[in-house]
Amino acid sequence: RCGDIAIVSRGHYHAARECEVIEGTLRVSWLSDVFDLEFPKLTEVTGDILPLYSELPHPLHGLRMPVLERVGGSVVLSATGLETLEWPQLRTIGGELALISIQALTHFSAPKLETIGGPAQITLDGQLRSIDLRGLRRISGDASLMLLDALDSLRLDRIESVQGSAELRGLVRLAADAALPLWLASDQR
Repeated sequence: RCGDIAIVSRGHYHAARECEVIEGTLRVSWLSDVFDLEFPKLTEVTGDILPLYSELPHPLHGLRMPVLERVGGSVVLSATGLETLEWPQLRTIGGELALISIQALTHFSAPKLETIGGPAQITLDGQLRSIDLRGLRRISGDASLMLLDALDSLRLDRIESVQGSAELRGLVRLAADAALPLWLASDQR
């Protein structure tokens, strides 16, 4: 078990790489000398996952967590260089999910994710072509999919409840009925 983790250098990363549980928050500094991260044993983060921000885009471009099952807080990844985000075992996010202005992101996959405990916002990710949230059942807040010009594949096979509104705009390549389950599960219908 590890406490709060702030990746500021290669040494911080190597020390944190073996963590199975982070009791606290995982942050990545934009001053770090390593931006392609893998946590092969990490199953839980009790707090948030987020970069440490500056006014410049964050250079983080890899965040692999192949056995991550639970995030107790929020996942906020904004203005990073991430290209692919695949979390095959993730089941729960206790807070919000925000993937905003990640211009290089092409795929987001969390097929076993069942619950997002806050709002979900995926927006301004210009290269994002596919979102696989096929196991997602509940979003405890608003859901926003906006200005995703390249998105042509959206899996929301099991969505039952969005406890708020669903804002769906700028999905120019996505088939009209692909986002319909999200709207039907929302409070606004």
